[in-house]
Amino acid sequence: MSFENFRMITENIEGYEEFNIDREWYKNRKKGLSAVIRCYGDERWIGPCIESCLPLFDEIVVVIVQVEGDRTESIVRSFKSPKIRIYNYPFGLDQVKAPVYKNRIQRKIDALSELFVSPYYKRGSLHTISYLTNFGMSKTTFSHVAPQWDADHILRPEFATEDFKKFILSKEHIRVAGYNVVTEDYKYLSEKSPIHSSHPRFYKADQYLYFAGNKYLLDIVSYRSSMVQLKMLENYFLFPIQQIQCMKNLLLHKDVVYEEPIYFHTKFLRSQKEIEHDTRFLNEEYHRQFKESTKKGQRLNVNVPDSAFKTPEDYLRN
Repeated sequence: MSFENFRMITENIEGYEEFNIDREWYKNRKKGLSAVIRCYGDERWIGPCIESCLPLFDEIVVVIVQVEGDRTESIVRSFKSPKIRIYNYPFGLDQVKAPVYKNRIQRKIDALSELFVSPYYKRGSLHTISYLTNFGMSKTTFSHVAPQWDADHILRPEFATEDFKKFILSKEHIRVAGYNVVTEDYKYLSEKSPIHSSHPRFYKADQYLYFAGNKYLLDIVSYRSSMVQLKMLENYFLFPIQQIQCMKNLLLHKDVVYEEPIYFHTKFLRSQKEIEHDTRFLNEEYHRQFKESTKKGQRLNVNVPDSAFKTPEDYLRN
């Protein structure tokens, strides 16, 4: 097994040196909280996303994969905030181009295949979502990072506070969840999937924090919060050092699960136009599951930020 399996890959096989990653990216960081927002045709939600979370984060690194006709970059620039830095990522992503719906066992097999068999993924390709995520993470400068704060996440107002930031900075890793809303008034959750996971979103930056693989290994980050990390047997030989660190953090209560959902997940509020331009909907099983997930379920009664109701035009006319 190559040593490459145990650390972040910092050079891409395509040979673009300007997109190589600094091996010491995690060192000499000031205390604070950074976000990485990865964008691929996200003009509909990027404005509400940034406006809602800007008070929480000390900096926001936006990595944009260009899509023809998409106005994401213009909307981001409209904030004119010194907290925001934009990086254009001029490479297509295989995960977006060629999605394949597979069951859990098939995903595990493909994940191991990517890591141990395919040199394309193993050695670090610019065309993988994991490399893009690591690249964006390496551009942050604060002690704690949210490398997967997605463009369709709208932070609830109660959590855009200094007190919540202090809580994050007191931990190593935090798993948080969101509400899967299915109506544009944000009053109803998905019947099938009301809660958007309890996913690790906040991490303390160190050398063992990185993402591996492409389609199926992105969630096997080098760290995972709570008992999920310890239950995944593959992690004991994929990330042995990280497993030890995880056990230590759990014992010290530095890995925690935040029980209350902190954001609105707007994935199920897509317009017909957005669906037509998203290649994942070419897969019949994905399309079927999406439709099932948009059925109204439980009524939600929480505060919704004004930004959630804004359109791209609201930001572009400023």
